[in-house]
Amino acid sequence: MNQGNADNQTQWQTWRKACQEMGINLSDHQETQLRWLYEHLLEVNRHTNLTRITALDDFLYRHLLDSLTLAPSLPTEAKVADIGSGAGFPALPLAIARPDIQVIARVTLPNGTREIPFADFPLGLMSPAIEANELVVSVRFPLWKRGHGFAFEEFARRHGDFAVASAAVLLEMEHGRVERGSVVVGGLDSRPQRPKVGLHGRQSSTALFDEVAAACDGLEAMSDSHVDAGYRKRVARAMVRRALERARGRVATD
Repeated sequence: MNQGNADNQTQWQTWRKACQEMGINLSDHQETQLRWLYEHLLEVNRHTNLTRITALDDFLYRHLLDSLTLAPSLPTEAKVADIGSGAGFPALPLAIARPDIQVIARVTLPNGTREIPFADFPLGLMSPAIEANELVVSVRFPLWKRGHGFAFEEFARRHGDFAVASAAVLLEMEHGRVERGSVVVGGLDSRPQRPKVGLHGRQSSTALFDEVAAACDGLEAMSDSHVDAGYRKRVARAMVRRALERARGRVATD
């Protein structure tokens, strides 16, 4: 590792400690996503003037930390709008740090506006669902009810690597029955996917969680030089199963 990379690593570590002191706890995968956001911003900024804040130290504190100060204190029953989010702040860091939040991006065109559910925003790796003449100007965050359960699980080959597979789960429950549920699997393909199993109205049980985990076999998965598609799916099943259990354990019972 050369001196420049070592200095950058130290800056990221110091910044992450600052986040923890503010109650912002990020997983390794979330940090990797934020690092990619920085690299991608630098690349795009070479030909499109999105921001004057490009030095790493300034980016970490004036863009990322400033955006993430909202993360621990967002009310559970509120809608948050990001107005004028040209370079994606605070929308993108918040969406990364709070996967429980549903984000809707609003983009402007020369002759009007349109809204894109954030689930449809990534077309693939480094490919957002906006045209060359469009600009993201706002996002909305419809939040889940107070007391919902949440969990995020991931598996990577090494610290800081992109996940071989990950799972994000949200659950609203009443008397052991799922009133609202969301399961999203990442890492299998170029964009997140949802197992095709209905949760609403069903009793949370080992059988239900096993069914949801098994549905990962029906998702698209890629093979690369490190792991094959079958292995990714097996890891996804384990991550989904674990995330469902953790989310259920976090549902408020009062």
